[in-house]
Order: sequence, then C-alpha cells, then structure tokens
Amino acid sequence: MFRRSRPIDPDFDPLEDLYIRCRLCDVIGNRLSGVSIRFPDCSVNRGKHSEPEDVLIPHWLDFGIATFKVVHVPQSLTSESGTKFEFKVTHVPEDDNYAHSEIRTFKNGFHDGKVKVSSLVRKEFRQILSERTTVIRQPTI
Repeated sequence: MFRRSRPIDPDFDPLEDLYIRCRLCDVIGNRLSGVSIRFPDCSVNRGKHSEPEDVLIPHWLDFGIATFKVVHVPQSLTSESGTKFEFKVTHVPEDDNYAHSEIRTFKNGFHDGKVKVSSLVRKEFRQILSERTTVIRQPTI
C-alpha cells in the first residue's frame, strides 16, 4: 500500500474497480445513498493498486465497502445556467496509500477543490453514481 517513490499512474481502464468506504447510514439496500457520496472531490482507492479492504486501513475497520467502475463516473453534466462540469478519476497517491485517487470536478476545464456546483448538478451526479454502486461489505456502524 505504501507509495515508496512510485510515480503517479494516470491511466485508468474504464472497467477498473474503484472502492469507497461507507457507514451503515450511507447504505440503502445494496448500494450507497446519493447524499453519502462526497462532492466535489470524492476520495476512492483504485483496484489496480489495492484490494477492497485497503480502504478500511488503518482506522475504519467497522465501515463497509462499496465499489463501482471508472466507466460509471459521469463524464460531464450541465447546470441549468449552461455551465459544464466534467468529472475525471485522478490518481492522487499518498505516502501511506499508493492507490488513493479522487473523482475530481472540473468547471470550464479547471479543477478547484472548492468549486461551486449547482444543487441540480450535485444531486444528479450523486444519484447517477449511487445507482451504479454495489456494497460488497456491509458496515457494522
């Protein structure tokens, strides 16, 4: 899991698994609720460099795990005012988690972690991704 000076791996296969931890209140049946999906930048682990359980290390052992594929992330959504928001899975390794990645939000081609996104786009993004997740380990908390 440790980075150990490995370089950023920018290439994502569309069918690569992404993993995200979740709590009991985040789960509806066998998927994540839309409101539980963080926005505008959602932290995930990529399957190419990790196992699903790695999202629970070191402090979240009672959490559950949900998964979805890179291709399940909407490419773009347009607000009611015509502003285009794009979404891209980006490898953002950390020293203790080489697999760490983010689903980043871009406005007019520019990424800013504090970007203001219309409530309609936020709701639509969360709903689309929610419908495409599968909980593979139920949380206990």
